[in-house]
This record gives sequence, structure tokens and C-alpha cells, in this order.
Amino acid sequence: MTTKGTNIKKVKAKRLPTVEIECRKSEANKKGAPLYIRITIDRKPRYISLKERVNPNDFDFNKKKMKQGNYKNLDINDYITDEKRKVDEIIKRLHNSDKPISFENIKELYLIGENRDFIKFVEEQISDEKKYKMFAKQTIKQHEDFLIRLKEFKSSISINHIDVKFYEKFQGYLKVERNNGVNRIKVQLKNFKKYLNNAVKLGLIDVNPLGGLDHQFIIMDKEYLNFDELAKLHKIYLNEELLSLPYGSLKQDCLQQFLIGVYTGLRYSDVAQLRKSKHLRNGRINIGKMLKTQKPVYIEIRKRLSEVLTIDEESDLLYNSAIKCNLTVNNNLKRIMEYAKIEKNITFHCARHTFAILSLHLKIPMEVVSDILGHSSIDFTKKHYAKIVDGVRELHMNKWDLETDAFNVDRPKAINMIEKENEALKKRIAELEALLYKQPVMQVAR
Repeated sequence: MTTKGTNIKKVKAKRLPTVEIECRKSEANKKGAPLYIRITIDRKPRYISLKERVNPNDFDFNKKKMKQGNYKNLDINDYITDEKRKVDEIIKRLHNSDKPISFENIKELYLIGENRDFIKFVEEQISDEKKYKMFAKQTIKQHEDFLIRLKEFKSSISINHIDVKFYEKFQGYLKVERNNGVNRIKVQLKNFKKYLNNAVKLGLIDVNPLGGLDHQFIIMDKEYLNFDELAKLHKIYLNEELLSLPYGSLKQDCLQQFLIGVYTGLRYSDVAQLRKSKHLRNGRINIGKMLKTQKPVYIEIRKRLSEVLTIDEESDLLYNSAIKCNLTVNNNLKRIMEYAKIEKNITFHCARHTFAILSLHLKIPMEVVSDILGHSSIDFTKKHYAKIVDGVRELHMNKWDLETDAFNVDRPKAINMIEKENEALKKRIAELEALLYKQPVMQVAR
């Protein structure tokens, strides 16, 4: 009997539920006896079907698992162990929350997790990315590539069945079957973790099972063009030599867009969006915000860049035709390098590396190069490109040897050696500058 006005509150079970595996021999048919998860709350048992039938003679009713003896039984034991662990984790989650530990709540969370397919979840996420334009097209394409590889590896996978072991198998597939390099695999891990983090935010899982894995990228030697190779390509473009080749106009336009990337340091995605009406301002290219870093960039137009831009035509594009997809562009660049007899694996992104590396060789300050590249910090630029200028650094450091020699040998003679070294260095830098520019080098507008 309750007193009038007394607040009756829902209380949690006094004791945590017990979870066992049950094999119902009485319900056996030709396919075997069904397996259930038995959940006992306050001495009242309830059941969830595991949708699995087994030979009851192979089931150990004391140990609540299949008897040892064959691989199929081992697989079933792995399955029932995983399902029991899943229910235990749900009970623990409810115990640490404000929700009551009831059979209905346990079953609801179990079935949601069981039926929530990770691949379908990623498909829905990518659909939203496209619909609301959450990322640049190239980034979304990268996410779609991740989804394709995941589907190739596994047609469906419950979000609760993903763990480090599953990822390691997926990683092995990428490495062996798809022949992916280290950094490509790291990109896929980054995408994997991204969508699992989204699942955590939506309450589908408690923690990211891959959260402890590191996806730091290996800094690899970057492929880039030297001054002579760049001058050769520039000449090929101005002389319209590619027009004589099959699909020549396509290759000519591709080379134009690539050279624009070299002279601006812009990424493929940023070059693809260049428009006169939007980005051409007072003799400079004004990128309001780079698609990847959202950082504003301003690039002065100098002679070499102006020679490859399409400015006087009626089209709003800053090049002759709309830029093709990255794969098509890179295939055309491969043919262009073959024509130019440049034996390097050059992709469109190498234009950006070329800009950075040659700019540093021209002694443009790293702060300026970092600013034009739109890097989030100068430390990022140093990490990726500082070692490229080791050769130039060595030339400068050689002066110390000459200077210290002056204390041990005839000083006038040593000073003469230093002056000759300085003149040789200045001459080489002047030659490099003459190859690339006949006007002052690019500066960032302030």
C-alpha cells in the first residue's frame, strides 16, 4: 500500500542480470537445436535468439559451449562468445547510465547494434557529405574509394564486430590484394577512424575500437621537376608541340593546368575551381579560402604564370578547358612526361611539390613559401620540405671551413678563396632564377 502523494521512482534491478547461452534440445529439428542468449533479471529469465542451430550432441550443457573437435564448432564458440560479450557490455552501459536495466532495453540495444551495418552507415554518411557539401569533391571521392575497398573486402559487417583484428585483416587485403603503399593504407585507416568516431557521436557505439591506432604518415622523398625540366615543359606548351599528338588538345590543356599548379603552388582542387570573375583581382590570383585548409591565399601573377593563363578569352575559366578528373589528368601527365623524355613519376600534386622545392632553391623565405602553399603552420612546411635544400645549405656551410682555414694559412689567400666561392654561389643562383623568371619572383600580397 502506498501513501498518497508519494513519488514512485523507477529503480534499477537490485542485482545485475546474468547472461548464459542455452541450447534447446527439445526444439531440435533436422537442422539442429536452436541457440539462445538467456538473460535473467531478478530471477526472471528472458531469451534472445542467436538464429543459429547446432547438433545438440556437440553441445556441452555444463560449460554452455560447443565441444572441441572440429573447426565449425570452434567458429560457433567464437560467435556465441562475441554475442555474450556484446550483451554484457550493453548491461554495463545501462548500469552506468540513467536508463533502467530491463530486458526490453537490453534487447533494443542488442538488435540495433546487431542490425546496424557499418557499410550502410558509411554509405549514409557519404550521402550526407554530398548533399550538404561538407567536404571538397576530391575529399568525398577519397571517402568513396574507402567505401569501395571496404565493400570489396567484406560485403557487410556489424558495427559492433569491428575491432583491431578486423582492421588488420583489411590492412592486409589493401597491401597484398590491392598493392597499396604505406601512406595509402594510412589514409584508409584515417577514414576508418573518422566514420567510427561519427558512430560514437551518434551513440551507436561507446568507444572507437581503432582509437589507439596511429595513422602518422611516412614522409617520403617527393617527386618534383628541376629547373631544366620545368623550362622544357614550358617551352613545349608555348610551342604547342603536343597538338601534333593523338588527343593533342587534351594533353595541351592538361599541361597548361599543370604549369598553373607549378607557378602558383595550388592543389588540384583549388586549380579546378579557378574563375576569372571570382579569383582574378588587380593582377593577382585571390583564393578566398583554400578548399582543404580554409586558409586565404594571394598569389602575384608574374611573367611565367601569365604566359600560361587564359585571360583574354570570353570564358570565365583561367585555362582553355574545364579540368578533367584527377585520374585522367595524371594519365595525360604520364604521356606528356614520356614525350618530354622526363623519366619521373609525375602526378598533378607534384606541381605543388615543384613550386615549394624550387622556391626554396631560389632562396624565397620559407615563411613566404608556407604562406603561398596555405599551410596551417610553418612547422608543417619545414617538416615536408626543409631537407630538400640540404645541398644549398652545404654550399653555405662550406664557408666556415674556408673561414677557419684563414687562421692557419695565408689570410689574403683564404679570403680570396671565400670571395670566389661567394661569386660562384651567386652566379649559380642567378642562373636558376633566369631559367624560371625574368621578372621579380612571386611574393604574397599583404
